[in-house]
Amino acid sequence: MTIVGRRPDIPVIVESGIYDHTTDFIFLMKPGLTDLACLFFPDLTKHASKHKNPHDFYVKNVWPVKKELIWHHFLNQSFVFEFYILMLTPIAIAMPALSRFIVLKILGSRGGNIGLKMNTLSHHYG
Repeated sequence: MTIVGRRPDIPVIVESGIYDHTTDFIFLMKPGLTDLACLFFPDLTKHASKHKNPHDFYVKNVWPVKKELIWHHFLNQSFVFEFYILMLTPIAIAMPALSRFIVLKILGSRGGNIGLKMNTLSHHYG
């Protein structure tokens, strides 16, 4: 485990079958305590609990974005990029909306359709 790396999912999520051959890259990265998904979803539990089925909300809405964020991190692994994520983590805890905005800016034009997915989700997410 590292400080910055993909956050492991809880067993019920893993057992739900969301991992397939398109997600093999995830297991090439060491798990960590914080990542881009933590910066975009710092208050995920609060928002997921507002839904009748939090697990379904996660699988249908959060997981596609989280997978894209992990992919972006996988492609851009570097000391500088991971240091940046580490420095932004306290902002995510204190100001979740600002943190989501910063993640969108980090991705910018390099994010492809990730930005579109995240913008759509952020309108529903809060």
